[in-house]
Amino acid sequence: MYRILVVDDEKFIRKSICNRMDWAAFGIEVAGEAANGREALEQIESLRPQIVLADIRMPVMDGIAFITEAKKRYPQVHYILMSAYSDFEYAKQAIRLGVEDYILKPVKIAELEEVLGKIVHGLRQRQLTSRLLEPVEGGNLESLLGGRQVGAFAFYLESKEGAGGLLEDALGEALAKIGRKRILYYLKDFSPGDCHVFLMNGENLAESDSRELVEAAWDALGDAEGVAAYSEIMESGQATRAVESAMRLLTRKMFYPEKKILTARQKADPAAARKRQQQIREEMNYLYQNLSAEGAKPEKALEHIAYLAAGRENSIWAIENTVAEILVFLRKISEGRIEEADYRILFNGIQGKNYLLRYRTAEEFRERLTEVIHNCFCTTNQTEDEDVITAVRQYIRENYLSDLSAAETARRFYLNASYLSTLFKEKTGMNMGAYIEGLRMEKAKELLQSTQWPVTEVATRCGYSDSGYFTKVFKRYAGATPRQFREQEKEIT
Repeated sequence: MYRILVVDDEKFIRKSICNRMDWAAFGIEVAGEAANGREALEQIESLRPQIVLADIRMPVMDGIAFITEAKKRYPQVHYILMSAYSDFEYAKQAIRLGVEDYILKPVKIAELEEVLGKIVHGLRQRQLTSRLLEPVEGGNLESLLGGRQVGAFAFYLESKEGAGGLLEDALGEALAKIGRKRILYYLKDFSPGDCHVFLMNGENLAESDSRELVEAAWDALGDAEGVAAYSEIMESGQATRAVESAMRLLTRKMFYPEKKILTARQKADPAAARKRQQQIREEMNYLYQNLSAEGAKPEKALEHIAYLAAGRENSIWAIENTVAEILVFLRKISEGRIEEADYRILFNGIQGKNYLLRYRTAEEFRERLTEVIHNCFCTTNQTEDEDVITAVRQYIRENYLSDLSAAETARRFYLNASYLSTLFKEKTGMNMGAYIEGLRMEKAKELLQSTQWPVTEVATRCGYSDSGYFTKVFKRYAGATPRQFREQEKEIT
C-alpha cells in the first residue's frame, strides 16, 4: 500500500477528505494528518509517505514554505496542493517549486481521484522498472499488477526527440478506443538508448490488441523510422518474461530491416539454430587446436565465425555467447600486449547490456565484430615502431583528461602529425582521436557507476565543458544516455 499524509489547518476538511475517498481502490492508506507545514515535516520524517496532500493557507508554516523545505528534504515524495481561487498566484508559485498538481477547494472527489490515479500509476511504473532492473529480488511482479494478464511492447526509434512521451500518448489513446479496461506502464529507466518499453496489464488480453496498439502508435508517429516488437500474452506473474521476450524480439530487428513490427513469428527456428551453433562450436574447437600450427590464420578463422554468428538462424542468446567466446579468445592471444583500458575501448559496442540493440542491420553488426577482431590483431602484431606507439599510448593514458589532441601529441614526440596518425591507426586499428575519446568515455562510465555526481560534474571531470555535447558523445559511444547508463548498471554495481 502507498501512504498519504493529509495537511490542512481545518480539522473538518481533513476528516472530510479522509472519510469520503475510497483510498483502497488506489492502493493507498491514510498514514497521518497534520495541521500545518511544520507538523507535516515532522510527520514525513516518521511516516515516510509517498504522497502529501497539503493546503496553501495554514498558520505557523504555510503551504509554500512547507513545499519549499519539503522538496529539499524529501524530493522523492509526490506533493498535491489545495487552494482557493483567491490563492491562484500561490498555486502557480507552488507548481514552479515542483508540486505534482493542485486542486481547487472545496475539493471535488472526482478531481482528487484523477490526480491520485496519475501519481499511483507513476509510482507503479517506477516499482516495475526497479524490479526489472533487479531480477534476483524482483522476480514475480504479480503483486504490483491488478489484471491477470500482461503483454509487453518494445519500440526502437533512432534519435527522435520526445519519442517516449509520443509513444505513451499514442498507446494510451489506442487503449481508450479499444474500450476494455487496460493499464499501460512506460518502463522508462528499463528502456535502453533509443528503445522504449511498455507493459500492458488487464483481463482477456489478445494478440490482436497488441497488434492494434502498435499499429496505432506508428500511425501517430507519422513517418518516424523505427521498429516495434510485442510479446505473446502471458499471465501477470510472467511479466518479467514478457518484457524480456519483447526486448529479445526487438533485438532481431537487424535480421528484418524491412519490417516495422516483429512478433513471435520472427524468432529463430530451433532446428536451424542448433545446426548453426554446432558449426560455430566445431570451428572454434578447430581454431584452438590449430592455433600454433604452421600457416594458421586465426584472424581469418575468427572473421568467418563472426560471419556465422551474425546469421538469422541464431537466437540472440547464441549470438551473445559466440561474441563472448570470441572476446575471450582475443584476450588469450593478446595477453600482456593490451592494457585493460584498451580492451574496453576495442570491445566497445559488442559487450554490455543489450548491446545488440544498437545495430540496425546484421551487416552493420558483422562489420563491427570483424573490425574488433582486426584491430585486436593489429595491436597484438606490432613489430617495428612498437616502442614509439607504446610510448604514445602511455602518454595519452596519462593526459587524456586534459585538452589533448593528435597534433599536440605528435609535437610531444617530435613527429609529423599526419605520420603519427597513420602509424597509430596501422598499429592499433584505431584513430588517435577515437582512442582519446574512448578513454574519456570509459572514465565517464566509471564515474557514473561509482558516484552520484550530476552529469555536468562527470562531464567536467572527463574533459568536457559542455555537458550537452558530452551526453551526445556518450550516447554514441555507450548506446545510452549517461542517466540511462547509470540506471541500467545499478544491478551490476
